[in-house]
Amino acid sequence: MLAGRAYSDEAYSVHGTELKAPNSIHTQYLWSVLLNDGRLFSVGGICYTTRSEHFNNLFHVSLPLNSCHIFDANTKNWRLMKRMLNYRNESNIVQMGSRIYVPDIYDSEYYDIENDKWFKMNSINLNRTDYAVIALNGFIYAVGGNLTSYGVEVVEQFDPKTNTWKQVASMLKGRIALTLCVLNSCMYAIGGKNYGDIYLSSVEKYDPSTDLNLRRLCWDRTD
Repeated sequence: MLAGRAYSDEAYSVHGTELKAPNSIHTQYLWSVLLNDGRLFSVGGICYTTRSEHFNNLFHVSLPLNSCHIFDANTKNWRLMKRMLNYRNESNIVQMGSRIYVPDIYDSEYYDIENDKWFKMNSINLNRTDYAVIALNGFIYAVGGNLTSYGVEVVEQFDPKTNTWKQVASMLKGRIALTLCVLNSCMYAIGGKNYGDIYLSSVEKYDPSTDLNLRRLCWDRTD
């Protein structure tokens, strides 16, 4: 995983070994990253700058970016890749095969690693924020999220072969800022929060061949 701040970056491998990553090419504060075969894949973010309409009137501006970089831990260098089709400050990104998907409610796209090119794709159907995405068995899932301050139970499945989203079995609880993981071909929705910032201690298991189950955590949590 990689944490980005305004001027410096640090990276840690999944095995706990610290990687000394240099500053990224652009000044970025919020950005999304993906661990990809030993490389770190970064898209979008925010560039902070200062502008002046008049000599005595300075103000700060935060600009979303469409940049895309890959960090190689062996060479310890960032490489600028093909820019995204859209500017983004925060993104959900997920890898499936040789493609990096950036599903969104408005302007979704995916990156073909082999051809270094971005392509448009259909966007998520339900307008929401703070949802989570994950790849499972050849499909991409957009799970939960925030709809007018309420956590939603909705789960949408994307089929890259048909470029379409469809709704599948909903979660038992609405979840905002949840965590997703895959284990033994099943998806787990962990924690999150609901209306009124009520933190959830439950875990739900989704089996594509059956349905959802519910288990409990010891402590409430989010993100």
